[in-house]
Amino acid sequence: MPNLFIISDTHFCHFNIIRYTGRNFSTYEEMNEYMIEKWNSVVNKEDIVLHAGDFGFGRTATLNRLIDIRARLNGAINLFRGSHDRIHSRRQWLEFIKIDKYIEKHLECVEIGKKIIIVYLKDESCLNLQIDDWQNKEIIYVSHRPIKDQKAGPYYYGHIHEKVLPEHFGTNVCVEQKHIDYIPMKIGEF
Repeated sequence: MPNLFIISDTHFCHFNIIRYTGRNFSTYEEMNEYMIEKWNSVVNKEDIVLHAGDFGFGRTATLNRLIDIRARLNGAINLFRGSHDRIHSRRQWLEFIKIDKYIEKHLECVEIGKKIIIVYLKDESCLNLQIDDWQNKEIIYVSHRPIKDQKAGPYYYGHIHEKVLPEHFGTNVCVEQKHIDYIPMKIGEF
């Protein structure tokens, strides 16, 4: 049975993220290779990965590198737009980089299988959303930036890298070693 994974803030091709976060790599190429290896160690081709934003970094010159990286990563990727993902257009993410779904709106739902609905949150106003069709479905909340004092769950976020927030915020799925050690986190089957 296929699995569902989540990860955030890989920042493929971003050299300065090494310095900003204290990642233990000499070059972004070394970092990219390590993250690809860790990703593929748990994610199979038929699995789905939710990426909570900041997949890669860089403008037009980096596009070909991101295309190559995506081709090497197992699984279908649903990318929730992060603060750096706006650099490339929706068309570039979907057609060139081959991201399976690119979620960029204020609130967008993605149904995966029969039991799981993913809700992209931008702010606290989305937390009380109720849709009748969601009865008997597991709802998982995902946002790029953590939402303060949210009460819904399970809730996953990224953006803050090595920082640690209190447990009531939800689960930080930034790739950093102290959170998920560069390995996508399994959050269920579908």
